[in-house]
Amino acid sequence: MVWINTRVECEKLADGMEIAEDVLDSSGRILLKAPQTVNGSLKKILGSRGVLSVVTRTWRDKESDELLLELRMEIAALCDRHRYLKDDPRRMDSVKLFARAFELSKKICLPPGESLCNQLPTTKQGERL
Repeated sequence: MVWINTRVECEKLADGMEIAEDVLDSSGRILLKAPQTVNGSLKKILGSRGVLSVVTRTWRDKESDELLLELRMEIAALCDRHRYLKDDPRRMDSVKLFARAFELSKKICLPPGESLCNQLPTTKQGERL
């Protein structure tokens, strides 16, 4: 699960929501320090100060596609950091250990047959990460 921050109009705030970022006035002064849990009186205070929207946060499960991309990106970064090891077995041992730890903690793994350091994800411009 991950925190998702979302801008919400004050009139749509519900009791129990959590304000994730400090609320500032037009001069940059703090009107409300985060985190704060929304309740009726807090909504009135925000309204009286002319606040139109705030950033709230909620927990959300990551989709498996998001987690798989995250795993691939982390493996690519690890392979890049270990590039000086080239074909040294320690490079792959390190990458395999990381991948296994990620798989256990996030409950997701690379598809069967997908290699770890040979097929690195690419950016939109086609550069290897």
